[in-house]
Order: sequence, then C-alpha cells, then structure tokens
Amino acid sequence: MKSIKNLTSSELYELLNNNSKTWVVSGAAGFIGSNIALTLLKNNQHVIGIDNFKTGRQVNIDKLKTFKSFKFIENDFSSEDEILNIIADSDFMLHQGAMGSVPRSLEQPILYNDLNVNTFLNILNCLKKTNIDGFVFASSSSVYGDNLKLPKVENEIGNPLSPYAVTKKINEIHSRLYADCFQQKSIGLRYFNVFGPRQDPNGNYAAVIPKWISAFMNNDDINVNGDGGISRDFCYITNVVEINIRSALILKEKNSNYNEIYNVACGQKTSLNELISILKEEFLARGLESNININYLPPRAGDIQDSLADITKAKKDLGYNPDTHFKNAICETISWYLDVDK
Repeated sequence: MKSIKNLTSSELYELLNNNSKTWVVSGAAGFIGSNIALTLLKNNQHVIGIDNFKTGRQVNIDKLKTFKSFKFIENDFSSEDEILNIIADSDFMLHQGAMGSVPRSLEQPILYNDLNVNTFLNILNCLKKTNIDGFVFASSSSVYGDNLKLPKVENEIGNPLSPYAVTKKINEIHSRLYADCFQQKSIGLRYFNVFGPRQDPNGNYAAVIPKWISAFMNNDDINVNGDGGISRDFCYITNVVEINIRSALILKEKNSNYNEIYNVACGQKTSLNELISILKEEFLARGLESNININYLPPRAGDIQDSLADITKAKKDLGYNPDTHFKNAICETISWYLDVDK
C-alpha cells in the first residue's frame, strides 16, 4: 500500500470512503472545523463535533446534523473527565477550537490564555490515556512574530506580537514537551490566512476576505489598515482540510514518537491592494458593479507587514499540494456567498 504522503487527493478520499473511522473535530461550529467535519462526513466517516459557541455558528452545526454519522456535543473542554469521555473510543482528533483574532487578543489576553492554552493542556493530558495516535492541532503563522525573513521557514520564528500568537507558540512548545516526555504523537499546522465558504463576514474581528466580499455585495465602504501594501499568503480552505486529514493518517503510519510543525499556505503573497483589485474584477465579471469607497486607516497594532510561507517541508513529509490558484479560489468563494441556497 502507498504511503499517505504519496497519495493524490482523489486517492486520499477514496481511501477514506473505503475505511470508515471516528474523528473528533473541536471547533466544529467554526469556519475551518465545519469544513473539515463536512468533508469527512461526505467521505463515509463518523464525526464527533465539539464547540462552545464562543465564536462558532449554529448554522454550521445544523448543516452537519443532516448526516446520520455526525454527533454534536456542546463543550468547552475545561474538564479532563468530560474530554476523556468524548474522545476515548475515537481514532483521530483534529483540534481546531480556539479564540482567533490578533486585535481581540490584545483586548482580552487572559481569556485567550484560558481558552487556547489551558484547553490545549487538558486535551494533551487526556490523550495520554487513549489510543489516539492521530492528533493534529491548529497553530498559526502569527508565531513568526517579528522575524522579517521571507519566506517563513518552520524552524526560524521570532518574538510574538500579540497574546494570540503567544498562545499558539505555547501550544507548540507543550506538544514538543509531551512528545519528548510521554512519547505522544502530534502534528501542528501553522495556518496562513485561510479563507473560503462558511467563513463569517460579520463582526469587528472578521477576516479580511469574507468581510470585503460582503462589502462588495452590499456596497459598503472598505477599510484598509495601512496603505494597502501589507501582503498575506492566503490559503484556500480545501487545502487546509486535506492537510489535516493527511496529517492524522500519517501519524497512524508512524511507528515511533513523532512531533512536527508544518506551514499551511500556498507559497505566494498577495497585497491588500491587489486583493481589492481581484475582488473588483470578479464582481464585474458577474455583472455586479460596486461603487464603494476605500478608506485607508492607520496600521493595526500586532499586525505584521508581510507574510509568505515556505511549504517545502509539508510537500516533502505530507504530500501537501495546494493546487487551487488564488484567483480561482476567490471566484469559488464569491460564488458561495452569492448562492442563496448555501
């Protein structure tokens, strides 16, 4: 049998369809977690979804509940006994649940530590008592902090610039500690500006792509922090879903202790001004003209200027291959938001 890293995307999902397992997905009501859970369910898997609705949305859970192989538990993972009862008989765990947003973390650092770090430790402690080898957790490109070198390479990080970044860095350290001390397998995935269907466009802390798509749809102003030259390595959600699944299955292949961190991105950067131009082009192509104002505001505290990932390691070890072009991904995302039957 081929190693998981050598499987194409179609071969990977064929393998899933032929081998039904049970997956715990925390943050299942959120953007990334709901997309992961939905993909697993569509490929003959059983999913236990966990969420505390701090940022997740009920509409995402309602969609997942249409599958008989989905079970939802509202929980904040604050009790080890409750966590153990949930995950004890599962095969894999994909931990996506966390408080996001750099600006919000600067306002509520204690909350971020409680929900992002303490919860993570509770999970690690419980995993010691289970047979789960496939534990994958969401980290963040924010751990690169003040390291200005591009592209970002996994073993070269800087000082964090926000409480959110600190929580993600601490989780990576804890995962390494548990691997060294308790032979606990895990893979951490550093996400770079993920976007796509099911991402909430509303609220003060909404991500830039869904927020601006909503602005174009409603002829609202677009506010840009800085001069628009800030760049990001935007990553389409399908890439994130697949690398989570690949990572979990690869951990099952490993015979010995295994703990690694990988960048999850596309290896290309796009400035905010370029993003605005692409959105304009895509809406015009649909015959939807938007007369919106672009407001340039002061830079936002905690934001880095540029972000670009080196994804060589993920390609080599995991067979990661982000093959959806950014403009095509934007097109698919806009179509989803315009679809009234979504």
